[in-house]
Amino acid sequence: MIKNIHKKTFFRLTLTFILFTIVGTLTHECGHFVTAKYLGYSASIHYKYTLWNNPVEDSLVEDIYNKFGYEMRNSNSSLNNKIVNEIETKTAKDTYRITLGGPIQTMFTGTLAFLILSWRTKYFKNIQSHSILQWLLIFFSLFWLRQTANFILWIAMVLAKVKQKNIGDEIFLAQHFHLPNWFFSIITAIIGIMVLAKIISTFIPLRFRFTFIAAGFAGGTAGYILWFKILGPFVIP
Repeated sequence: MIKNIHKKTFFRLTLTFILFTIVGTLTHECGHFVTAKYLGYSASIHYKYTLWNNPVEDSLVEDIYNKFGYEMRNSNSSLNNKIVNEIETKTAKDTYRITLGGPIQTMFTGTLAFLILSWRTKYFKNIQSHSILQWLLIFFSLFWLRQTANFILWIAMVLAKVKQKNIGDEIFLAQHFHLPNWFFSIITAIIGIMVLAKIISTFIPLRFRFTFIAAGFAGGTAGYILWFKILGPFVIP
């Protein structure tokens, strides 16, 4: 099978997969970031997560607890309890929205690129005719692979009984709606597989398909290690 790999194409595709693994991660975090900013939060992007908080609300809750904490605990001050409960309810709702912002960005970008690809199917006669724009559309469509890769990784960690520090966006959202942890993960993972299958069967010529798949595994793995273990923590810790 090795001799079926086109070495120059494999090298180029692997580098592209590495690049888009990093780009996909950062644009996903941008989805969280933009949503948080839209909702009035202070936010910052890091190599694999986004932090957000609302200084005004945090300060208000802290002031109420500092001034009326004793009364709230002992005399059930209804007014202050109501204020705190309203803020906590709003914060929980905003957390759901901000969490949703990441997957929505990733899936929207992948879907838009895939729809444009589908509309332009007749232009994909062979790989030599692919323009830079066409390749960009292919790789942006593959943003859907985040869903598939994350689901496989989650299943592997569950089977290995590895304790997860970060449960992931889809699992958090499932818990928010009181659904099984796997509910959103498996649905979006299946869609990701379908998108990949369509891209390989329609937009990648037969003679290059094995090279493309091999480069995907190599570049995706290398990109993950490079960004999450080496570059990411150093560049934007």
